[in-house]
Amino acid sequence: ISQQEEQVFIRIKDNGEGIAQENRTKLFTHFYQAPSHQQRNLGTGIGLAFSKSIAKLHHGDLILEDSENVTSFCLSMWLGNMHYKPEDVNDTLTTAFETSFVPEQIDLDVFIKEPKKKGSISSNLPLLLVVDDNAEIKEFIVNILSPFYQVIEASDGKEALGMAFEKLPDVVISDVMMPIIDGFELCSQLKADIRTSHIPIVLLTARSSEFHELEGLKTGADAYLTKPFNTEKLKLTVDNLIALHQHMREKFSQQFSLQPTELKIESSDEEFLNKVLALLEDNISNSEFNVNLFASKIGMSTPVFYKKINALTGLTVNNFIKSIRLKRGFQLLQQKAGNVSEVAYMVGFNDPKYFSKEFKKQYGKSPSAYSEA
Repeated sequence: ISQQEEQVFIRIKDNGEGIAQENRTKLFTHFYQAPSHQQRNLGTGIGLAFSKSIAKLHHGDLILEDSENVTSFCLSMWLGNMHYKPEDVNDTLTTAFETSFVPEQIDLDVFIKEPKKKGSISSNLPLLLVVDDNAEIKEFIVNILSPFYQVIEASDGKEALGMAFEKLPDVVISDVMMPIIDGFELCSQLKADIRTSHIPIVLLTARSSEFHELEGLKTGADAYLTKPFNTEKLKLTVDNLIALHQHMREKFSQQFSLQPTELKIESSDEEFLNKVLALLEDNISNSEFNVNLFASKIGMSTPVFYKKINALTGLTVNNFIKSIRLKRGFQLLQQKAGNVSEVAYMVGFNDPKYFSKEFKKQYGKSPSAYSEA
């Protein structure tokens, strides 16, 4: 970086194989990529052209300096704002954008001085997984969202799969063009796996054609944004996906607790929940049927099973099991299948008093009120 009079020059030198002379005149052309025999081109060829256009808008420039031995780019920018016309500057828009993004309760000074430790998931905030092989873009997205959410990161689709299976994030935000496993395949695998099928996925791409958008939606993506994306739109998209998922959980929970004789599940994970319910019904009288055994029968680790049930129902596994047992107890009491103590044992409660207490908490009346009716 150097400064000369009222201009700033930023030079970036490449220590790689360099750019052949015959390719130099095309570098700032949209969608052009210099051929490489060493690796597959993963970009789209718009980065340099887009960067140059932004520099021009600021009355600066981005050029490839003439040197046979070294590939060197130079960005030149004017200091201050005297070179702008009055209509070029919109202070109101900048202020409105900044204030719309920062909630009043966040102390930015504290946030800047003591940033949250990345990867920490101790908070009750929703957890996001950001996936991008470009470190700068990934860092940019993380910085946008980390004041509002917990954020963990992955650099490619393979790493993201492992993290998603372990952490079960609330939303996955992924680039499309990545090495090893790209965004389309990542989305397809997450949606196909019973552990992660419920997770909303946002795909980000520089390719804006309808064909690529349809390709993303076919793999199960819940939203598709093109680069360069509006940062506020990204945040609102995440907000809406989380709110929609929370509404689904609340709807299930209400149907579950308020309509004990007719449980309806309407979600993309219906098959999984039906399997869970069937297994629990088969073991309804077994008081030893605990979380670990339940998870083993389903074919998941206990932590993943716990997170999956919580994500779909808003309940812990223990509360989920208890609610199903109480539901069956409610049905048996209505059918006069036995007295309160007998019904309690029939649905896996070893303590009739505890059964009565939890029954009243869920249905508002003691079980004896139904057995005597």
